[in-house]
Amino acid sequence: MQAIRQFERIHEKSKEPLIIAKNPFYDEDSKRQAQIFSPETLKLTSIFKEKKSACVINGKFYREGDKIGKIKIFKIGDYYVELLLPRGKRVKLEVGGVFTLSSDY
Repeated sequence: MQAIRQFERIHEKSKEPLIIAKNPFYDEDSKRQAQIFSPETLKLTSIFKEKKSACVINGKFYREGDKIGKIKIFKIGDYYVELLLPRGKRVKLEVGGVFTLSSDY
């Protein structure tokens, strides 16, 4: 907190416009891509482990037991989400991974 205040004081004295740098590892297109996916294509971007586990799939927040179309989130682990498919088959989806539901499942 003290570092932020110190930065603000220095910036006020300089009177120069604040330039916000972009993260070279963050791509705006990947953010838009998650919104384009159909419900049958799932992209796991992050997992939260607090009192109750949660995850972000296709840019939306889900907890264990929630459904995404016909697919149920069975279990949320430390680095993966276990999905329960319509015919009872389980699939593990790791963070950063993409799963596409085909007619074979």
